[in-house]
Amino acid sequence: MAALTAPRYTSRMSEDSSLDQLNDAILRTRAEHRTAMAALRNTQRAYGHFVPKSFLNFLGTTDISAIQLGDFVEMKTSIMFADIQNFTALAEELKSADVFATLNTYLAQYEAPIHGHSGVIDKFLGDGALAIFRTADDAVAAGNEMLERVARVNQDRARLGLPTLEIGIGINTGYSALGVIGNAERLETTVIGDSVNVAARIQDLTRRFGNRMLISETTYLNLDDTASYAIRFADRIEVKGRTRPVSVYEVFDTEREQTRTPKIIGLDLLEDAVPCYHLGYYQKGLDILARYSSIADADPLARVYMERCRVRRGAEASSLP
Repeated sequence: MAALTAPRYTSRMSEDSSLDQLNDAILRTRAEHRTAMAALRNTQRAYGHFVPKSFLNFLGTTDISAIQLGDFVEMKTSIMFADIQNFTALAEELKSADVFATLNTYLAQYEAPIHGHSGVIDKFLGDGALAIFRTADDAVAAGNEMLERVARVNQDRARLGLPTLEIGIGINTGYSALGVIGNAERLETTVIGDSVNVAARIQDLTRRFGNRMLISETTYLNLDDTASYAIRFADRIEVKGRTRPVSVYEVFDTEREQTRTPKIIGLDLLEDAVPCYHLGYYQKGLDILARYSSIADADPLARVYMERCRVRRGAEASSLP
């Protein structure tokens, strides 16, 4: 009988051993699956830093692996260029570590407002950024929030004795192409078109006029309610490739009270003076600007027009026989 029971005992032991091996294999498989899924999520998050999901949504997909070279969509968007003013001059005085720390401090103020208003940061451009929005109101609201955040950062940095900086924002609305460029080795999302070039040109003007946010006439006309913003006409500019000038407006909702209120009080005077310059009535423009300056003497835009009127008036006088 003993000889008959031994094989059954051996068989049971073999079965138990096989089950243990199976359970071990299942546990290892589950652990490997969890590790693989974690790595995949990390990879997706890493890709998301370079190709935001919101940009993929513009292209009509949520799967980054579906993106192909040459994919694009043409649509009406509001393009924003935001740039840290005078950063190059400051960077020359700082150590490399301080340059990057300062740069990232200010660039960090862009993300939440842009994403919070359904925008996407297409790319960082040195000390600036290019962002895309579906509506003009989203773009302007994001710009106002960015300026408010920078103002708070400047207050904190001033208390610590650190240098402070301002940002200049230019926004234009129009049709542009969003897509994928590059080659088989490297792909990059981008936005191209005339509206992008105009936005960049407008942003450059913030330095000349000493203000923080300028928008184009098309952005102004696409706002749902212009009366809900503090806006005034700033200039008409020539843009390469365009047959007529582009009107530019200043948005000054986030100005400090001591500069914003005088601009509002003297708005009618400034709106009378600016056409005088453009129509060639330089002395009359100077007379009106003198009255305006008694209300808003710290307004850099008024100083720009006063200088323009003086130069043109002088040129006219020198050309007389």
